[in-house]
Amino acid sequence: MDNTSNRPTGAEAEPARFGLTDEERRRICDRTLDIVVERRGQLTVKARTYWRWGKKGGLKVNFAGEYARTFYDWDGEIHGDMIGWVRHEYGCGFHEAKQIALKERAPDPYVAKVKAKAAVEDAVDKSAFARQQLANARPILNTLAAKYLIDYRGIPAEIVHALDTAGVIRFLPNHKTHPSSVYTSPAFVLVASDLKDKVHGFQAVRLQRTGQKREG
Repeated sequence: MDNTSNRPTGAEAEPARFGLTDEERRRICDRTLDIVVERRGQLTVKARTYWRWGKKGGLKVNFAGEYARTFYDWDGEIHGDMIGWVRHEYGCGFHEAKQIALKERAPDPYVAKVKAKAAVEDAVDKSAFARQQLANARPILNTLAAKYLIDYRGIPAEIVHALDTAGVIRFLPNHKTHPSSVYTSPAFVLVASDLKDKVHGFQAVRLQRTGQKREG
């Protein structure tokens, strides 16, 4: 999708949708951080796959991972891809936004380093990493995961026990969000496998020491 959820100003006289070639999409994705840094300057929050701008981090720009080349602006209550952000930010139409997004910019060494690191991390075999972590998982009986499900989610103990016995849910004492992560956290995990029971990943809920969900 190449537009925001609310049409930007400056687009009234143009059709609602336009196309981009795969190469143009790739180039814009590679320029995501450069585009916003050029316009907004100093950022507020740095994360592995996104950066935030604004006093309260209201503008979130994803430059890597599943949502790369997209943004969400809580202040303006709009979201979309980077063409949509440029149209909204500059108040221009599609063609001018495309030129701005594809413009060659002087390289920023720090941005280049961040993008290079993200590219390496995106190349990780996520299924293999999930299986590696699950090798250290254990049944959830008498763990923080059981406390989370029964005490805080209100799931009956017999259902939790049945899912645990079937190997569908597990407790991971030292969950990592990525192989290069320095920090770990206890987590409840819901295992995702195919019809042949081969594990391809899991959904993790990081937990506090009390058994409650860890935010952020």
